[in-house]
Amino acid sequence: EVLRLLKNDFKTRHIPVKIVSADEPNIIAKRMGAVNCIQKPSDEEDLIQIIKNIVAYSDETYRRLLIVEDDPVQLEQMVNLLDGENIEIVTAQDAKTALEQSRTKLFDCAIIDLNLPDMNGFKLLEILKKNECSMPVIIFTAGDLTHDEMESLREYEATVILKTADSYKRLLEEVS
Repeated sequence: EVLRLLKNDFKTRHIPVKIVSADEPNIIAKRMGAVNCIQKPSDEEDLIQIIKNIVAYSDETYRRLLIVEDDPVQLEQMVNLLDGENIEIVTAQDAKTALEQSRTKLFDCAIIDLNLPDMNGFKLLEILKKNECSMPVIIFTAGDLTHDEMESLREYEATVILKTADSYKRLLEEVS
């Protein structure tokens, strides 16, 4: 409930939230905007490390965003929408380039179109997960998704936004 209140308030929605709970890490909390969900540590050293990680994350004012989109017009629109003073935007127009970028840089978030020229976006997500890239993912796609595809995306804890006239506003909110 506290997470919901924080993420629904314009004044506090940008604050990074990590959930620490005795329960198993909660996928729903990550979908609601938590940076991470951590099971309560068993000892003091683990707790100290969690707090150090939170402080280090909050001290970073510079963010890096990966956009994977093969349509140059849509790519330019997203870059123009999301570009900011403390944001580095890295673009890739195919999965191969996205994978190369993810191996050499750490990203705070990725926006991925599922329809890429060299690889299905689901396969790209599978490889990113196998490579232990733990960045939040936003799927930004024009295609209608089947129930099975939506279920598959839930496994990757991805937020899904269908491209419509109003979707850029939602994209900006999700990236924030």
